[in-house]
Amino acid sequence: MDPETVFVDITSFAMKLNKFTHWTVDPRVKEEVEKTCFKYFMRFPEGKLNMPNKMIAALLRFYENVEEHFVFGDTKIDLGLEDVMYITGLPIDGKQISGIEPKDPIDTIVNHLAVSPVEANDLLLYHNGKKSHDICLKSLEDKFKNIAVTEENVNSHVKAYLLFLLGNLLFTTSSFDSVSAIYLPFLEVHDIDSYAWGAAVLATLKVSMNKVRQGNKTLNGFAYLLLVFAFERFKCLRKIFELNILPSQFPLMLGWVNLTFKTFKVRSLMPSMTTCYEKLREMTDEDVDLLPYKRDGLEVELPDQFKRQSWMVYAKVYTICFNNIAKHPVHICWKQLGLERGHVRKSFGNFKRINLQERGPEKDKDWRKFNPFYTNCNTRWTKRNMFLIKKDVIAHEPLVNYVQEEDDEIETEEPTQENTSPISTSPPMCNLESATPQDPSTSSLRVSTPQVASTSRFRAPTPRDEVQVQTLFSNPPEALSIEKSLEVLSFQISPQPTDDDFDNDHFKEHDEDDEGGNHNDEGDEGGNHNDDEDDEGGNNNNNNANVGDDEVGNNNIADDGDDEVGNNNNADDGDDNHNYDEGEHNNNVKNYIRGEREGILRPKPPKRTVYSPDEVLRVRNRRKLRKPKN
Repeated sequence: MDPETVFVDITSFAMKLNKFTHWTVDPRVKEEVEKTCFKYFMRFPEGKLNMPNKMIAALLRFYENVEEHFVFGDTKIDLGLEDVMYITGLPIDGKQISGIEPKDPIDTIVNHLAVSPVEANDLLLYHNGKKSHDICLKSLEDKFKNIAVTEENVNSHVKAYLLFLLGNLLFTTSSFDSVSAIYLPFLEVHDIDSYAWGAAVLATLKVSMNKVRQGNKTLNGFAYLLLVFAFERFKCLRKIFELNILPSQFPLMLGWVNLTFKTFKVRSLMPSMTTCYEKLREMTDEDVDLLPYKRDGLEVELPDQFKRQSWMVYAKVYTICFNNIAKHPVHICWKQLGLERGHVRKSFGNFKRINLQERGPEKDKDWRKFNPFYTNCNTRWTKRNMFLIKKDVIAHEPLVNYVQEEDDEIETEEPTQENTSPISTSPPMCNLESATPQDPSTSSLRVSTPQVASTSRFRAPTPRDEVQVQTLFSNPPEALSIEKSLEVLSFQISPQPTDDDFDNDHFKEHDEDDEGGNHNDEGDEGGNHNDDEDDEGGNNNNNNANVGDDEVGNNNIADDGDDEVGNNNNADDGDDNHNYDEGEHNNNVKNYIRGEREGILRPKPPKRTVYSPDEVLRVRNRRKLRKPKN
């Protein structure tokens, strides 16, 4: 459906910047907050800030809420992690903001805010005469404004102030005056920057944008992020407000709030929805700024923390904030990252259909593994350096994630990636020099082992594995270099055949360079391809009889699904090919080998289907069972 056909109306924003700036904190609290990634939000000026709701509503008419990006004719633009990094100054890499939602928030409030159970109960918000599980922001402010700051309780004051910030700006809800206590465990000053707050803010805002597209009239989340994104990307909107100067201060939200503060105070200068919509609809490619953050002076100001995280802008992952999950569709909007078609990987890590659950009255659940969908999204985040769409990005930065239990069953979605240079097992880091497009013929990709928690199904490869894998493939696939150990490979390469090999019923592999037939490689120019939605040609070749969540290998299986990994074309479950003459095959192979030794050109022997060792045993056992008894 054309996004423009849906009418969008926004009557209010849940973000309350003026409420947040009204709280003047103690200097000792301010000193502690300055040590965190939230220090930039304390620099917002005081005063009334009006948001141009008509402009935002007109912009959201062009938002495609299935793939979760903006569509203007043939131009596709995403509000992505790069925008979040430059606009807000929040980390876009780190541990996901997710975990267990406690059954009773009283204990959480008591432990983190150092109040009594009675005082914690008084902080909870009443809704329709019933006490909710969320904290009332006004009660929180009044409570801690009346408590003197000391060396012993300064940490509690910092957490209360940061929770007040989250509730008024970043994770706002339609109740306007509440914030969940589930964020308190993430607000320890010494550990706060290790979380991907930027990704959580993006997930919350995108989920609310989808709801506005479906008829909601209140935009939750940090709406100011969407406003600055629009001014940075679309020149026609800057012309409407006569904004001819672009700020170069990091983060950009502070520069833009100073530029627009007086303009937004005068309501007569606010454009109508029709004016904004017509300007956006008539917008051409020249009116879209694909690389707004490459202007002079801005990249120089980027702190080292974000330079180390810059590889995350290429990650095809889900952004996460507890129950809020949103796509990061960089595989569609790669032009705004300065990439060419030849620098973008294909056919890996396809997104699942978004299936969100609302936070209800029932608590005590872990949103990291609430159901298979949430498990998949969180697992994908922990392995995020496997899902980089840019071919020559080298991910070196150590990944920090929640520890999974040994017996956790994790559903994974393995990427189908192109053959790359030899495997590296060095610690993951980030190569900043690869942030610009390079010639793929001269560039090399080395995505190394992410430091994820060990599970019963996966283990990190060892140097011995590296040698063994390299013996299997002269140009090994990248997916094997990251997570796959030899224990999960369901195929083996036979040694060079000799005259005696075929007497023992060995199987020979197919050659991989056939010019026709059905291919499963990304680079084939003929046959049926397995490319994802980015591909310009080719037919999808996923003909699984099992319609499930299988995520490893491109299987064309019509049996009961015993095979685990690989590109299998088995039409049955291991029965013999009755049209195949094994003796003739062996003679042809022997003649071919002898011809090679004698320098005589002979036709190649017929090929046979590749079977895994388990499949070979099944075939032999079934042959024994079919033999008639004397």
